[in-house]
Amino acid sequence: MNCETANRISIVDWLNKEGYSYDPHRSKNNECWYCSPFRDERTPSFKVDNYRNRWKDFGTGEGGSLIDLVCKMYNTDTSGALTILAGNSGIKTFKKVLRSTEPANSKPGVIVENYRLLRNYALIDYAKKRNIYNTYTQNYLYEAEYTIVKSGKKYYSLAFKNDKGGYELRNKYQKIATSPKSITTINPGNKKLLLFEGFIDYLSALTYFSRKKFNATVIVLNSVSNVMHIIGLVKDYSEIHFFLDNDRAGKSAVEKISNENRNVTNWAKKIYPGFNDFNEFITSEV
Repeated sequence: MNCETANRISIVDWLNKEGYSYDPHRSKNNECWYCSPFRDERTPSFKVDNYRNRWKDFGTGEGGSLIDLVCKMYNTDTSGALTILAGNSGIKTFKKVLRSTEPANSKPGVIVENYRLLRNYALIDYAKKRNIYNTYTQNYLYEAEYTIVKSGKKYYSLAFKNDKGGYELRNKYQKIATSPKSITTINPGNKKLLLFEGFIDYLSALTYFSRKKFNATVIVLNSVSNVMHIIGLVKDYSEIHFFLDNDRAGKSAVEKISNENRNVTNWAKKIYPGFNDFNEFITSEV
């Protein structure tokens, strides 16, 4: 795949595959508005121009093509973005292929320098506002000190490590990840499986159920697209409990796994049916 072919892929379709839904109330004509994939926000500030197939993040002023977007989301270069986008046979049938290693001669976009239990007061305040800082979750809350290579600037974020050594990073202003992108498995071996889309939702569940841990295997996808990487494993579980988002991508993931294992319960429909995700639900009650 070359750059010209990759940039003909619809950005809206690709974001949908990644689990991002546009705001139907603000979107109109050829414009689709999203909450930025680079940070947590309630008011959409990320626009996709369907006519030109270009994006712009009004929170930072950045924008560009699909390749530019993939480079930023995965902290990679053009070669890495093309690897991620490879394997599609057109806009409507596009399937994302995740790279398992860094592309040759690539440089990381983010360098994590420290990873430790949460102690930064600004991050603690952020976690409290998300209703995930409490006696049930404190042992799971970590912070990372990291540098954005391009700017040389240092930042602090809540951090969550995946099975391959990459990190999910969240603070008030940024929502990014380091390579390699992967799932996070907690308490493996138990035949009951709890499935979450992101670590904020996992911590939200501990808060909601007043538990310090679950007597089950927990898999945090860290991206709904990673569901394809666990399809071959789900037959091994006696029961599966979903706590995914109430959007099209979340429902699609439930359907895919339900086709492989019928012993499933979708708690998103039972606990927070009127909300997009678990954390939105528990913060609405604060």
